[in-house]
Amino acid sequence: MVDRQLEEYLLAHGIEQLWGTQERIMVCLSRGSNAQTMLESGRRNRDRFHGELLVVYFRDDGLSAKEETAYQGLLSQARELGAQTSVLEGDDGVESLMDYARTHRVTQIFVGHPSRVHWWDRFLGGPLDRLIRAAEGIDVRVFPH
Repeated sequence: MVDRQLEEYLLAHGIEQLWGTQERIMVCLSRGSNAQTMLESGRRNRDRFHGELLVVYFRDDGLSAKEETAYQGLLSQARELGAQTSVLEGDDGVESLMDYARTHRVTQIFVGHPSRVHWWDRFLGGPLDRLIRAAEGIDVRVFPH
């Protein structure tokens, strides 16, 4: 009820809502990410803050059948934890993740990051840098893998 009243007020006054009225944690699964740790941390935070847990992955055309099956298993595990799950598609993974985050009023993003970074990512900025810049108003927690 309070959420609905707040949304109506913001809409009536032309105020863009960048924050959530409750915690909404989005765990982004990716190749080589420490998925188990991220899922468990997301569940703990959801329970601690009485929030919602959303688990997503961006479908990459380069995924093998084995990798796709592994992601489906992780999404199934996430649903057992009470998470809402989604498979995202599009031309740009960062843009797709941020569109989803804004649509679902995500307040925290959990994302994996490789310990080895290519020189061009350090020089030009990689997907993680783009995600952090685009996530203004949303906390981003990076899990090394």
